[in-house]
Amino acid sequence: MKTLSKMMSIAVAAMAFTGCSKDSTNPEIEKPGTVTMTVIASDKIENAPLTRTHYDEITQKIQWDGDGSTEFIQFLEQDNAAATPALQAAESTSCTLTAGKASFTVTLKENPSTNLTYAAVYPAGNYVTDNQSLSKVKVNLPATQTPIATSFDPNADLMVARAVQMTSQPKTEPISLSFGRVAALGKMTITNLGLAADETVKSVSFTAAGKVLAGRSYVDIATGRIIEIGYFSPSDRIIMDFSAAGTIAPASFPAWFTCYPCSLAANDSFTLVVTSSANKTYTKQVTLSGAQKLVFTPGDITTFSVNMAGIAGETQASDAKIATLTYEEVKSLNLAYATPVEYTNTGGTWVVQAYKGTNPVGMQLNNNTNAKNSHIQLPVFSKPITSVSVEIAKAGTSLTLYAANDTGSNAYATLSPVVGANTFTVTENFNTAYLKSSGVTVITSVTVTTGATIRIADIKDVAATGVTGASATYEPVSFTGEDDTAVTAFDGTIVTAVSVDNTTKTLTYTVSPNYTGTAREGSITLTSADNDATVTIKVSQKADQFEVSPASITLGGDSGATAEFTLTSDFEVDAPDVSAPDKFSVSGPVDNVYTVTALADGGAAEAELGTITFTRKGDDKEIVIPVSQVAKGDVGISIAELTSDNMTAMSNAGSGYNTEKTYVDALNNLTWSTNGYQSTSQKNMIQLRVRTNNSGVSWIKLPEFTKEIKKITFVVTNASANSAGGAGAKGLLYFQTTNAKDAAIVLSGGDASNAIKEVVLDFATLTSGYTTGYITASAGFRIWNIKVEY
Repeated sequence: MKTLSKMMSIAVAAMAFTGCSKDSTNPEIEKPGTVTMTVIASDKIENAPLTRTHYDEITQKIQWDGDGSTEFIQFLEQDNAAATPALQAAESTSCTLTAGKASFTVTLKENPSTNLTYAAVYPAGNYVTDNQSLSKVKVNLPATQTPIATSFDPNADLMVARAVQMTSQPKTEPISLSFGRVAALGKMTITNLGLAADETVKSVSFTAAGKVLAGRSYVDIATGRIIEIGYFSPSDRIIMDFSAAGTIAPASFPAWFTCYPCSLAANDSFTLVVTSSANKTYTKQVTLSGAQKLVFTPGDITTFSVNMAGIAGETQASDAKIATLTYEEVKSLNLAYATPVEYTNTGGTWVVQAYKGTNPVGMQLNNNTNAKNSHIQLPVFSKPITSVSVEIAKAGTSLTLYAANDTGSNAYATLSPVVGANTFTVTENFNTAYLKSSGVTVITSVTVTTGATIRIADIKDVAATGVTGASATYEPVSFTGEDDTAVTAFDGTIVTAVSVDNTTKTLTYTVSPNYTGTAREGSITLTSADNDATVTIKVSQKADQFEVSPASITLGGDSGATAEFTLTSDFEVDAPDVSAPDKFSVSGPVDNVYTVTALADGGAAEAELGTITFTRKGDDKEIVIPVSQVAKGDVGISIAELTSDNMTAMSNAGSGYNTEKTYVDALNNLTWSTNGYQSTSQKNMIQLRVRTNNSGVSWIKLPEFTKEIKKITFVVTNASANSAGGAGAKGLLYFQTTNAKDAAIVLSGGDASNAIKEVVLDFATLTSGYTTGYITASAGFRIWNIKVEY
């Protein structure tokens, strides 16, 4: 193993270089509010092949060469002085190779910050996005690579520049950056490959099962280390595409690749597959033993060889995308129920074991004892089968596609045939199948389509959370499609932009912010480039949240009295507008909680002080919160609580419902009492008995409060089966003025499931106030907590 020169110094200055540009903009002309910089990379090797970055085995260093027209880096600037890390990324717009140096031009927005960090990712196409910090940047190492005979694919040469701190944007002074290779290099020499005289190497794949060789990862640029490898679309295989490389000598040739760091030791295996222009595959599995090992280290090159002597090529499955078998093609063959007959056409090799139907004519399938092996086996296809259509002259009971010539095997799809055209609904992934009939079915043609269906793996509901601008782009969604896929339609109102990456098989879409107050649905339509098969995807967007709790504020009567409210918003809001800043102030938020403070003593009770108004950015929607204040000396709403710990203190286990028990809250001078039941195993609750005509009432008596009761909140579980209180209800909680079972019911609570649940008795609609009362129940309730607001 040879060690590469792991770092490559570059300099950045506010100077202009001419060269190939990605657009028609002149890179020398700075737009207002921008800063143009130039990144200068290491020397190139004269007379080197046109390979962009490549590995020079003599100097053991990375070299730059070519005209620079395909070279781009992603330049990153992090503003550390911002309240939250603010990071802007800019892809270089041009690259020029002059006097042995590569000069990249990049343009950033002007930033007056005095605490900046700079870094870069090469190549630009392998930068995905940042996670709002250089400590977690998303990068991609492609699984499909295009090496040449002497070096790796530069598009797979994943490198990052170590972060550099600056006190201002570099307008006159240069920056020195150092690139470090994230990827490891492999040089696999393949020898003694037994190709025929007219065969050439089309591709080589290297697979290490259980290892992550490619895909997306998170990189900490400050350290140059991967912090989460293969978090998205991980691949254990690298495919080296040699289809454009010309003739390769099969006796011995190198297959260069890059991969993520990993190692293979004794008993580990890797698989090498060479695919030829004759659609043959040459496969060898190698298992390491003893001291053998392969260690792929960032910045290092691992060299090894694989001897393919004696490995025979195997013909690949059919590459046909649409294959058809007709009775006209096979009617001259010796068809019979007893003998399978192979027939090959442009679609592949079919196996027909069927009777020659005469009235009507066709391939006749049956399932009786003598014909139980009757079937048509579809060709083995290289791509999954996505559609099977059958033209029928006589219909039996059913047609089924089986995994084997056995009605007891896995059935991929079934239909009830009719005379004429019939199409199976295919949902499973399979490459061949056995078509069998229940009853006599006469078939005139079978048509199979492969590689056309697009299968979306998982599109979850999309919420507009965090959107502060006009749109939001969400994480790419994986899909399966054997052929290239294009976006052919999207709704344009909810989904505003869509793109497909056919290399990584991912769909990226952008939605507009939802200000409607209700959930809504958009759509995306993808179409296979193979045969126009389509799939329409529903994109569900949740309703936006913009609300406060509570909806109004009542302050205590003394100056300095405070109250809190919570603002929930999916979108950024302006600072609160206070209509009476001389009477109260608003501070916060802390975890979305604001505090309102009275600035003077109250006057008359419930006097209107003013309002607090929040305006949502983007659509100017407002929430207005009225603020009032009680009379001086009144502290406003108070809360008393009987907790499970205090209920334990009231325990009188084993005495049933006949003994009254009390708990005195000495801090607030409040006395709670109950004749509820407590078991020996569950002393931290009070169980109320069902109200019936044959038994007394079990109850909890509330303390005597100094003010009217506003609301009572219970935490409960049921202790009995369904009872009165509505369909499916487990029972109801009641508030009474006495503990007699025939007393008038003032309020009833909601029903409760067997799970722990909150039940609320709200007194807001009552015209008469209550300062105490009794809690009873229409079913067995276990009460674990009581909170009274008064």
